[in-house]
Amino acid sequence: MGKAPPSDDAKVYGPWPAKRLKMTGDLTEKHHKIHASGRHWYVYCLGCHPNHTGKGAGTALLKAIFEMAKLEKGVSVYLECHDQMKEYYSKWMRLVETITIENPDRDSTEGDMTAHFFSAVPSEW
Repeated sequence: MGKAPPSDDAKVYGPWPAKRLKMTGDLTEKHHKIHASGRHWYVYCLGCHPNHTGKGAGTALLKAIFEMAKLEKGVSVYLECHDQMKEYYSKWMRLVETITIENPDRDSTEGDMTAHFFSAVPSEW
């Protein structure tokens, strides 16, 4: 079986997706250090198959993360998300920053990318 090309290979994925992937990684790393500089739980990836959204699985996972973080007094929970999830996470966490990265390729069908950064300290609830 062949090996997949690197995810930042502009020859395979085009210039904008490759650049956006690099920019997203850099942005995430930079803002993670800013907004979650102390002891924290980082929710790297939390998702649900589209056929199963709205059934409580994501909420159950998030509540479990918060309960575990509560056991460690003063520990925050931190995550980043895209526009589609902003309203959902706003119910649970404090929005600390929003950043939009413009797509430099105006001929592309892909639009700009917006990242939202959230933080919460469950033991303070």
